[in-house]
Amino acid sequence: MIVNSLKWRKESGIGYLTPDDLSQSLKERGSLYSKNYDIDGKKLLVFDVKKHVKGKEIRDDIRKFFLYQVERIEREENGDLLTLVFDCSGCGLKNMDLDFIQYMIGVFKDYTPWNLNYILVYDMPWVLNAAWKVIKSWLPASAVKKIKFLNKQNIGSDPWEYEFISGAKA
Repeated sequence: MIVNSLKWRKESGIGYLTPDDLSQSLKERGSLYSKNYDIDGKKLLVFDVKKHVKGKEIRDDIRKFFLYQVERIEREENGDLLTLVFDCSGCGLKNMDLDFIQYMIGVFKDYTPWNLNYILVYDMPWVLNAAWKVIKSWLPASAVKKIKFLNKQNIGSDPWEYEFISGAKA
């Protein structure tokens, strides 16, 4: 697994991504960003699902943006775990991109399994229940245990607005 992970890191260029390598429209949209910490003190990587529309962006650009965020958090947090948050508030079927979600899961499952603390699913509409059953089938049992479903009653709200903050290399 270590050899595969190192080979993938080299092939994907994850360690060399800079903000200049990222799509400007993705930086402005704010569908994927890091903010705050979970109850265990692990940085949150938030996928704001309602701001993502499948097919609106080039697939490789979205993947590169995701890799940049994962690597950036890993460096900023000195290799500590991160928690992936799917903020589903206000989203619908047009926002559900199973290909991209499968890619994210694959990165954590196959190349950075040491990196994931929890998967938090916030305010998921009932219409996406079937999609989540498919997504759960892609996860190993150890990852399924890490999924937590949250809503406004058990997490609250945050009036914060997204802004891309450029940093050094991821």
